[in-house]
Parts: sequence; structure tokens; C-alpha cells
Amino acid sequence: MPILISNRGLNGRLKVSGNSTGGFKAKYIVPLLLSLYPGASVGYSLRKISSTYTGSAIRVRRSNDNAEQNIGFVNNELDTASLLTFTGANSGFVTTWYDQSGNANNAVQATTSLQARIVNAGAITYQNGKPVIDFYGAGIFYTYSPITATGDLSLYIVQKRVINTPSVTISSTSGGPYIGQQSDNNFYIQRVTGASGFYRSAADSSAAFCILEGYTVSSVMSAYKNNIAYTLTAELSFGSTNTSYNSIGNYNGLAQSTGTVLEIIIYTNNQTSNRSGINTNINSFYTIY
Repeated sequence: MPILISNRGLNGRLKVSGNSTGGFKAKYIVPLLLSLYPGASVGYSLRKISSTYTGSAIRVRRSNDNAEQNIGFVNNELDTASLLTFTGANSGFVTTWYDQSGNANNAVQATTSLQARIVNAGAITYQNGKPVIDFYGAGIFYTYSPITATGDLSLYIVQKRVINTPSVTISSTSGGPYIGQQSDNNFYIQRVTGASGFYRSAADSSAAFCILEGYTVSSVMSAYKNNIAYTLTAELSFGSTNTSYNSIGNYNGLAQSTGTVLEIIIYTNNQTSNRSGINTNINSFYTIY
């Protein structure tokens, strides 16, 4: 019978199973991110990130007959067995990525040609052993409700891009603020104050699996990649702009991502005091660096 040992220093659980004759096996159970750090405006993930969330992870359309089915969690991870049972040898496309923050601000895409993919001809796409959503140059999600880009903002993306192409940017479809790596091999982070927009950037040509973090706190922008701070350029103005995020996977309806994504968390408040803990929680689960 499994033995559960809790260690407050680990801020999680160490699961030990087995017996004296067959040996024991230990596994560290990563705690749920939004239960440790609540208050997010949206929380999209292919793992369970909130103990109070009771819904599914994603809703998937299969390619052969366009039938759809919700896919939930097993042991706080995506139920890949149910996903493959549903899709069979066909491909599976994500119509809804459910928001686990409690705000029900789901990311959706009803147009089949714009849906990101999670199963390709019967095979789930993986990164570091974890299933990913693949934008493959076509996918884009729209949030139910725009997410404010004014004031303090703390944003986390677990993603991997294809070199010389856009990453999984968080942006507005009609111009304005965004965060992400673009096809010009620069990383950009933007903010909005009143009717004016500002941005900073950093050279970044890599296509590594990474945790991208972006912060705008008291109008000061900062960014990290795999827990290392970007050296950003001086702030530049780009004039009037929209004041909210409403799309995932492209910028201004034009620069289409070819990358993959596993998790997106956005707080419309200052989480810099929790930066280390949030980053550690994400990296403990995905083993990125």
C-alpha cells in the first residue's frame, strides 16, 4: 500500500510505494501552482494547477468526423489515454483550453483551420515527456474576455518555438501589447499607459524549451527566460494602442506561431515577490533547465 510523506520544506509530497521484498519507489509530487499562488486572471495548462478546479483540461475535435470531447486529468496530468481512445489514428485539434483560475475565461477557437493540434495522425506531440499543444503555423486561440494590459502584470509561458519563426505570443489581434519571441529573433515585452504603448526587446535567436516570464510593475518592464534575466533595450514608444490581450498564438492577427505551448498563467497584479516560487514550481514539473 502506498505511503505518503509530506515535507513542508519541499512544499509538496514525496510518494513512496512498494514493500520490503520488492523494494520501494519514491516520486516527488509537485504541488498545484494556483493553489500555492492564487489570484491569477487566467490559468491554462495541460496539468491540473488548481485544487478547486473541477473541470476538464481541454476540449478536442477529432479530424475524421469533427466529433468533440472534453479531456480531463489523471493524477493531475492530462488524461492521454482517454485522448488517444477518442482520436484513434486520426488527428486531434483543441477547440477549448479551459481556464483553471476560477474566472472561466476559456481560450477558444471554433474555426477548424485555425485550431491548434495536440494529436497528429494518432500520435500525441510531447516535449520532455509532457504533452503539448502545437500551433504548427496555423493555430490561434481567443480568450472569452480580454485581459487588461494596463497596470501591473505578471505573465508565465511554458513553450518552445521553431527557430526564425514567432513563438507562442500573448497579444491583441488588432495591434497593441504582446509578449514573446518573434521571427526577427528578438524577444519583446510591451506595456500600456493611458493611450500610449511602450516596448523593450532583447536579442534571442534560440528555440529552446523554456519558461518565459514577463513583468510590468509600476510601469517598469522586466523579463526572464529559464530564470535568467533578459538584458532589455531602452524603452521605446509605439504610440496609441489597445489596452488588453485577447489572443494566444499570433501577433496582430499576422505573425503566426509555429511553436508549442504547455502552460500560460497571467496575473494582472504584481507577483515578483513570488517569482522564484512560481518558476521553481513550473520547472519542477516540466524539468526544463
